[in-house]
Amino acid sequence: MSTSSIRFQPGGPAGVGLEPWGAKPAASLERGDAVQHGHMYFEDAALGLSAGIWDCTPFVGKPRAHGCNEFMIILEGSVTIRPESGSATTVRAGQSFFLPKGLRMQWEQPERVRKYFVIYDGPADAPAPAAAPPLIIDPAAKLAPSTPPAPEALFG
Repeated sequence: MSTSSIRFQPGGPAGVGLEPWGAKPAASLERGDAVQHGHMYFEDAALGLSAGIWDCTPFVGKPRAHGCNEFMIILEGSVTIRPESGSATTVRAGQSFFLPKGLRMQWEQPERVRKYFVIYDGPADAPAPAAAPPLIIDPAAKLAPSTPPAPEALFG
């Protein structure tokens, strides 16, 4: 594993760009063709950790369980998450959110979406997490003081 930092670029690495990742399988879609492009900036199968950028044309997926624990930052476009239980939530460019593994939901993006993502599934033998609702991060939320991290954990 590299010990250097990784700078994510919204268009993929300079001189490389985003690679074609193909279309989502038609059987997983209600509408759209879901043609994907992306770049994986980091992958470590032993840790169950990966991070990159994903770009995709409009589509509506069939309801299903989300396959991983995923933190995302929407760079372009918008997506509506429709959990089987609970109300729909729309996330737009500039917003970030987390979807837990196993969340039963439908993904709908009426326009092209580009996002940064971090996926953490833990080691292969890690137990499945309990289902939880999507977590939308609100940068305007009022914060309360918390216990600070250890000084040696801070970089600057």
